[in-house]
Amino acid sequence: MKHDPFPLTFTAARPGDSLSDALAGRKDALGRTLASAGAVLYRGFAPISGEELDALVRSLSSAPYRNDEESSPRNHVYGNVYTSTNYRSEMDIFPHNENSYKKEIPTKLFFYCVHPGSEGGATPIVDCRKVLNRIDHAVRRRFEARRWMYVRNYTAGIGVPWQEAFNTQSRDEVEAYCRSQDIQFEWLGDESLKTWQIRDPIVRHPVSGDAAWFNHATFFNIETLDADLRASLREMFGDDGLPHNTYYGDGGPIEPEVVHMLQQAYLAEAVPVAWESGDLLIVDNLITAHARKPFKGERRIYLAQADPVQRGCLPGVEPATAQGRAARVAATG
Repeated sequence: MKHDPFPLTFTAARPGDSLSDALAGRKDALGRTLASAGAVLYRGFAPISGEELDALVRSLSSAPYRNDEESSPRNHVYGNVYTSTNYRSEMDIFPHNENSYKKEIPTKLFFYCVHPGSEGGATPIVDCRKVLNRIDHAVRRRFEARRWMYVRNYTAGIGVPWQEAFNTQSRDEVEAYCRSQDIQFEWLGDESLKTWQIRDPIVRHPVSGDAAWFNHATFFNIETLDADLRASLREMFGDDGLPHNTYYGDGGPIEPEVVHMLQQAYLAEAVPVAWESGDLLIVDNLITAHARKPFKGERRIYLAQADPVQRGCLPGVEPATAQGRAARVAATG
């Protein structure tokens, strides 16, 4: 199956045409297009508000996505529309699939550009089917057999507090949520919480059947951070107390050379989308990762997540080796 061009781009026939009119009745067709192309960009249409974007997203999807376990600070705009991230403007954000560490995953992401910023701020997108093809077979087999683990420490004053991430002040509600989502947890004192969860590293798309590298194993790994920030965090928290880190599913460290190889696989496939005001970029989250380049000036990008799917409902990816198959059977019981 041919995946180019990337993103597939549609430009308004006349500047200022209605985006809602152009996409009216396109819900099913959009799903099929995304399953093949991975990402679609609509450009040159009349500006819309957050409220209008929320209505458009609802017309093009079946259900909104509730985002618990939030790892990035955002501001609410309207309905299910939020700012994309409030992460520091001078920092790169590495490619990732939204919420790949969760049991329930959004399949569609809608990014809308209100203001592109005065300099920089592109959103690179990455075809994770191609990333998978770049990964060394021995590394892929290792991850298939051992899976990957995400460890998170919610520490007062650092990152998103657990109360905000889980949308509650109740420890009992947090514990109930974690149990329902196959997340292990430990309370550390009065304010801190540690969680860890183990997931498969590859998913298969339910429409196209394409397999894609789908995880935060690289994004959240300490080796992906800037060297100065990495050293500072290790000095402050030690490896066990880092706000975010990843491991193999059995708890073993992911070798730095493997992390670096995975980084290069993403970066080799990254295609930057340079924003223009009014752009709507729709991403199939199961097969397309996204990132962000540093920027200057006012940059305002909205994000709506939609059409959640349970991991257990996705087609399985058969491990390449008997060892991997046996490990999956043992892990799933």
